[in-house]
Amino acid sequence: MRIFFYGLFMDCTLLQEMGFHPTTVGPAQLAGFRLAIGDRATLIPAAGSTCYGILIDLPDDEAAALYSGPGVADYRPETVQAILLQDRSMWDSVCYNLPVPASGTARNDEYAEALARLAEKLEFPTDYVREIRDC
Repeated sequence: MRIFFYGLFMDCTLLQEMGFHPTTVGPAQLAGFRLAIGDRATLIPAAGSTCYGILIDLPDDEAAALYSGPGVADYRPETVQAILLQDRSMWDSVCYNLPVPASGTARNDEYAEALARLAEKLEFPTDYVREIRDC
């Protein structure tokens, strides 16, 4: 399954340490969504917005196992079209999001800072890294 990851699961090393077998396709962007951070990250539909992530191939059974774990079991898959940054090609993918982001959920500053550092390491645009720190 090709998944557009936008949170800390963008780090293939983390996925491997969890016992999964990811294959990186490459950095990508997803138009029409913005990042929101509560306890973890989720994407919210937002016209004119763009978020960044990594397209990763993960076996279907591993994706199901990953998203049945603590803290992410409420995330649901939705089909999206991500744009691979290296050649601007469109890729049908799955993106896991919270069905209804909890309003009033306290922002996890530690998670946000770890995500901002990962986004810097992945060389995402500076404005996007700033958005992660500010959202």
